[in-house]
Amino acid sequence: MIIQRWQNLLLFISALLMCVFFFTPFASVAASDGLGDLAVYAYSFPVFLTLNLAIFIMLIIAIALFRDLKKQRLVTATTILLLIVSVVSAVIMVNNTIPGAQLEWLGGISMPVISAVCCLVAYICMGKDQKKLRSYDRLR
Repeated sequence: MIIQRWQNLLLFISALLMCVFFFTPFASVAASDGLGDLAVYAYSFPVFLTLNLAIFIMLIIAIALFRDLKKQRLVTATTILLLIVSVVSAVIMVNNTIPGAQLEWLGGISMPVISAVCCLVAYICMGKDQKKLRSYDRLR
């Protein structure tokens, strides 16, 4: 018996948020001519882009593992850790490598944060489903 409901939906929302993150700026830099701000995207940093592509692929793999709850939980836990690393590395990159840059918390950088929250809630839902499956196995 497989009881998969909310976790796959939450993982799908998380994957969509990471896809949107690739196309939204996560920081801005004041232009030298004073006419506006320059946007900083994830593809400006190849290693950062690779990390976020790996997160996106792991989210897709986690969705595909809906039949194996243990492996799905393992992939989701790893993805949560990588999302935390992604946010921390974005903060460090903006503060250390780009002088005068400001993070856009209401813009792009909120996507991995919300994605991590969705993954965490999905992980909790998977634990509840595992408990329910164990209780059904005891009844047999």
